[in-house]
Amino acid sequence: MIEVQGLTKSYGSVAAVGDLSFSVAPGEVLGLVGPNGAGKTTTLRSLAGIVRPAAGTIRIGGHDMERDPVAAKRLLAFMPDEPHLFDYLTVEEHLRFTARLYQVADVEQRLPALLQELELSEKAKALPGELSRGMKQKLVIGCGLLHDPSALLFDEPLTGLDPAGIRRMKQTIRERARQGAAVVLSSHLLQGAESRGHFPDAHRHMIAAALYLTGRSLVNATRRRVARLRQPKYLIGLVVGGLYFYWFFFRPRRGAGLGAIASPGGEIVAVGLVGALVLLKWLFGSAETPFTFSLAETQYLFTAPLTRRQVVDFKLLRSQLPLFISAVLSALVFSSGQVTGLRLFRVVGLWLVYSTLQLHYAGASLVRAGLTQHGVTGLRRRLGTLLGLASLMALVWWSLRRALPGIVTAFQDGPTQGYAALTSVMHSGALGVLVWPLEALVAPLLAASPAAFATRLPAALLVLAVHYVWVVRSTLAFEEAAVEHAAKMAEPGNRPAPSACGWHRPAHRPAPSSGRTPSERPAT
Repeated sequence: MIEVQGLTKSYGSVAAVGDLSFSVAPGEVLGLVGPNGAGKTTTLRSLAGIVRPAAGTIRIGGHDMERDPVAAKRLLAFMPDEPHLFDYLTVEEHLRFTARLYQVADVEQRLPALLQELELSEKAKALPGELSRGMKQKLVIGCGLLHDPSALLFDEPLTGLDPAGIRRMKQTIRERARQGAAVVLSSHLLQGAESRGHFPDAHRHMIAAALYLTGRSLVNATRRRVARLRQPKYLIGLVVGGLYFYWFFFRPRRGAGLGAIASPGGEIVAVGLVGALVLLKWLFGSAETPFTFSLAETQYLFTAPLTRRQVVDFKLLRSQLPLFISAVLSALVFSSGQVTGLRLFRVVGLWLVYSTLQLHYAGASLVRAGLTQHGVTGLRRRLGTLLGLASLMALVWWSLRRALPGIVTAFQDGPTQGYAALTSVMHSGALGVLVWPLEALVAPLLAASPAAFATRLPAALLVLAVHYVWVVRSTLAFEEAAVEHAAKMAEPGNRPAPSACGWHRPAHRPAPSSGRTPSERPAT
């Protein structure tokens, strides 16, 4: 059962959906009919939990979408009008990935019949680039049907299908309705939705899904690139790239490299650099969503039975591999091509710094977005940041003013004595409290031995954990902004997304009409 009462959604002064109410019983099919821009997609995205309505209630199988979104999403499937897939997952791997999101234990038993029903058996091992538009649409629908949902949401389900595919898709929708599913579909063509017989444990699984997506994408991308080496231009590119990496990363060079950061002034330099990056983010960062998702991720994750925290965890987990690779490359650059056990530990230290900065940037963006929602924007927000920065600078000056003559005298005796005196001041008083998180974060990177690294690691992990809690405890809704950002980034030249998808609205929206089977009562 799908129940909607008083659904209202506006974008600024433009009303996309106004006080819409209807219900769809098991076995019924409701059609939302109207021209592009009528609000059909916005309605379906609200039902799927992607868009948060301004007013009204949505219940799926008796579960309120606002109060119990995980239970509600476990019962539904949303098939968007435009199929967005992961570039390096095959057809059957998309289905297995979906099975992990929805905790479908017998996916291997369901796969053959579902692939046969959607006529994708011969394409089971194919990547999305090898599929036609209609096959991609079928795959998206197959992923939606995999967990036997009791509520089905189709946005323009016949788009991109040939006449034979349209007939089979109508048959699939009718069959699911006969089995007891409540179905809502949208169409800008009345004949597609008319009623004359055309239509009748979660966190662990999230981690498994993220690892599966990352692992299979990496394997398939590698296979595809290796296969390209049969072409001379790609083989030449590999050789040139290999020489480039050897010259800049692996070629032995003179100098202490990364070991130089363990010098007397290394801690001050590292703390100052990380502190400067943090201050720049607060001064010049944007209020946009800190979580950037691809269109495929928004399609699969935002409608899955996952909490907002689990979606954030999924994204953070997937980002760790690129961050770790960046740490490895950075360590190679600064180690003068020398690879030792200690420098391998410092790779972990760099990864901790990169991961914590990523979380801090996300938290700062969430704070700025929250202030924007409360009307604190532009100049007022920057003035507040500058006031905070001025307070920090005053605290630093207050801590250094009495010790400054001694620091100057120590530097006159030699750099080692000077840096030691400055470090001593940094570790005491109010300044010591202020910079402790930065010191703790960079400490493993500066360790002179594996034993020192192990001693300093717990404090750095504590700083990382505090940032993680800060980000995941945020109640700021980011799904709608993430979908719009993903659509914008997917457009060539960052052109605005088409209005048919509900992301850019015209000045006026006619209300969608409805067609329903088996009875023809309109939505109330």
